[in-house]
Amino acid sequence: MKRVVPYGIRLGAQGEIETVPIVHARLRSPQGSEISAILIIDSGATISLLSSADADVLGVDLKSGKRVSVRGVTGHEIIGYRHSLPMVVEGFILKRVPIIFSEHPDAPRVLGRAGVFNHFGLLFDEANRRVAFLDRRKEQGAIQAVFTERA
Repeated sequence: MKRVVPYGIRLGAQGEIETVPIVHARLRSPQGSEISAILIIDSGATISLLSSADADVLGVDLKSGKRVSVRGVTGHEIIGYRHSLPMVVEGFILKRVPIIFSEHPDAPRVLGRAGVFNHFGLLFDEANRRVAFLDRRKEQGAIQAVFTERA
């Protein structure tokens, strides 16, 4: 299975319009609550990040997770709590994705590498503002061809 997803549009810090790689995901809590979310795909983020508001909707007891401190490229510290939840990303089912729920209700939704990127070959096509999710097992030949040097 392969999915090609167009970039999304957001307002930047100074009000400028930016295009960013995004993905549609569904998350389910152990209690059965579910949310559908648009996440920014961040290949520089080790772990996915959601807000405390998302934890509330899912019925996740925020502080029952391990307390962690993370920093993004800005160096700004974010305090959150680590949990693992099942996630469906563009039709791909992922059983346990580590997620940090930030203490702040307005934290950005970010899809990080842990528990996600190892299931795919991801191809960012910046020129055409899209990202392809390739099933690592079924598309292994195509993935390998990209990385094989040809004379």
